[in-house]
Order: sequence, then structure tokens, then C-alpha cells
Amino acid sequence: MFTSCLTRRGLVLGLVLIILGGCSATTTPTDQNSPATADKSKPAATDSSDTSNPTKPAETKPAATAPEPLPLSKEELADGWIRLFDGSTLFGWQASSDADWQVVDGAITVSRGTKGLLCTTTPFSNYMLSLEFRSAEGTNSGIFLHTPLKPQDPASDCYELNIADADNPFPTGSLVKRQKTVGKFDSPGWQRYEVTVLFDTITVVLD
Repeated sequence: MFTSCLTRRGLVLGLVLIILGGCSATTTPTDQNSPATADKSKPAATDSSDTSNPTKPAETKPAATAPEPLPLSKEELADGWIRLFDGSTLFGWQASSDADWQVVDGAITVSRGTKGLLCTTTPFSNYMLSLEFRSAEGTNSGIFLHTPLKPQDPASDCYELNIADADNPFPTGSLVKRQKTVGKFDSPGWQRYEVTVLFDTITVVLD
């Protein structure tokens, strides 16, 4: 089994995942706001035509609605894709440290706090993972695959798909302590990873 994780100082948007090999996926019910109901224990409102004791009607505020999740296309749904990030909350994710993971303008962001991971609460096996990321200069971050919540050594505990500058020993596109990518792939703009995990074989496409 595996948990998909993000390290601190990364910036990620729109993570989606497809299960391979016929594995079944469970869906998690979302919270829905129920309409407010009248409190029958309160006295009925006075007739507005009675001017002997005029009162100002209470203001009614619209009930807060849950944020709409980022939609998947009909084709993506038919192919079995699952959206890991709803674009508004960290529902379905857990942090391994006190880093300040937040959702800002539709993206998962982190800028300070103890080094650690942000992991999915649901484990997956064989799958395809699609994500977009943007990193600042000096970032040393990454996507952790087949990992526990607190891995000790990416050479044996997990696979760390790195997001780092070109002068890093394992720059963007590399698997830390396993395989270094050839070429310069770090960019100040948005980039996309397409990752296929089939048992112990990992295929990465970086756009």
C-alpha cells in the first residue's frame, strides 16, 4: 500500500489520481448543509398590522454553503480518476508536522514550520497521479510514493520524486538516492508531473 505525500515548501494544485489494475476505490461522503428549520418553541411573530408596538423585523442571513469541489470532466470520471484535492480544503489529508499547510487561491501552500509531509489519509496501490506544482528558488521538496507518514531514508523507506533546483544533488524529476535525472527541469512557473506507479515500477513524465 502507499500514501501520496507532499513535502514542505511545495505549492500544489489540482491533484487527481486513477486506480490501476482493477482496484476498487471507496468514496467519502461530503458534509452538506441542511436548511434551517423553524424553532417551534418560540412564540409566533406579531401581526405587522399592529402599530401599537412596532418592532423592527430581524435580518435573515443566508446560510453558508460548502465550497464546490473542483470538477472532473465526464471523460476523466469514466476513466476512473479521483480528485485528491478539492480546491478549497485539506479534507482527506494529514500532516506529519506543525508546518503551516493552507489552501490559498485554490492551491495547497506551505511556507514555514517543522519539516514534514502532507499525506493522503487513504492508501493506494497501483495508480496514475497527475499534479501541477510551482516552487520558489531554493526549494527542496517533492512527492513521496509508497511511504509511511514519517520515512527515515528515501533509499529504502519510500520513493521521493524530487522538486528542487538544478544544483541540488537530486534536481526536479529525480528519485532521491535512487536515480538522478539528466537535464535542467526546474522552473519558476507551473509544472506538471504525470506519475504511473505499477507495483515497484515508477514512470514519470515532467511537463
